[in-house]
Amino acid sequence: MNKQITDEAAEWLIEIQMDQPDAGMRERFSAWLDTSPEHVRAYLELTALWEDANGVDKYRQVDVDALMQAARSESNLSSLVSASISERGARSSTGLRHPAPEDRKRARPMALAASIAVLTVGAAAAGYWHSVLRGVYSTAVGEQRTLALADGTTVELNAATRIRERFTEAERTVDLLEGQALFRVAKNPARPFVVRSDTATVRAIGTEFDVHRRVSGTTVTVIEGRVVVSPAESNDASSGAAVQELSKQASRVAGASPSVASEVFLGAGEQLNLHERGGTDAPRQTDTKLVTAWTQQRLEFEFTDLLDVAADFNRFNTRKLVVDARGLEDFKVSGTFQALDPKSLERFVQFLRAQPGVSVQQRGDEIVVAKNR
Repeated sequence: MNKQITDEAAEWLIEIQMDQPDAGMRERFSAWLDTSPEHVRAYLELTALWEDANGVDKYRQVDVDALMQAARSESNLSSLVSASISERGARSSTGLRHPAPEDRKRARPMALAASIAVLTVGAAAAGYWHSVLRGVYSTAVGEQRTLALADGTTVELNAATRIRERFTEAERTVDLLEGQALFRVAKNPARPFVVRSDTATVRAIGTEFDVHRRVSGTTVTVIEGRVVVSPAESNDASSGAAVQELSKQASRVAGASPSVASEVFLGAGEQLNLHERGGTDAPRQTDTKLVTAWTQQRLEFEFTDLLDVAADFNRFNTRKLVVDARGLEDFKVSGTFQALDPKSLERFVQFLRAQPGVSVQQRGDEIVVAKNR
């Protein structure tokens, strides 16, 4: 396939994963798809690799060229793919989610068949994937892995986590697109190491810290050394003002200059929560062994929001907890569970069923938790 088309498809995949598509982006994406069936093919190939469904169709029983010939005769295929982007109500690892009801039956077989057809097995596929998506690394449900970056930094990825490495001569940047990661940063004072999530920016030179992108926001915990945390650029002014006040407090404690606005200095054993809707908790001391328990395949909760608990369970289970938070905003959970033990989810569901005023319903592969009404 033409390298330029593959690169363009990769860029579209990255853009759609990093941002909630607006009307303008959807129009540009639709126009790009409509240009050629090869654009549709390239995008479907990359979304298939993104799912990392290794081993499917290992005997190559599906003819991709025949599928694309069918695509050429299906004038509405590109609009179906584009519609699936515009109508997704929740973030998806592929960007292909919830097409219009009347189109779903027609879109799914061709998209699935094309995806299965292009899967390959082994290191060659992994190398191609990483080179095409330019430093994007991910883990599947229940999978954890450790990466060695080019600068000597090591990164442990929790299950269902995705990062993007963007290194330049002046700065080493990693975007935490989803999930949780533990960073052990190689020292280089001339080249700061920066981790960005949706709500937080963390700067370090040489240290060890954990960044957890939760439903409710981002939690930063320092294991060793020091980091500087600031709200993401997209945060509003009120959030910045809150962090600026915390910065003054932290600077007085650390003996640093209080003139740097919107920054909080964290030392070993300290944790900071930056909320999704703006605002920041005060830095606090925390048990770092509890925070990093996930590296030992344990789920440790200490007065944790139910939404965040559900998200952590969902990283290790194909049966998903779906929480309707209305009326359960103050529901907190404390406890320890073995992440890889399927019975852990069963025990947690039993615990929820025993709580007064809580409804738990099984709907296919989803466990729906809500307030009794």
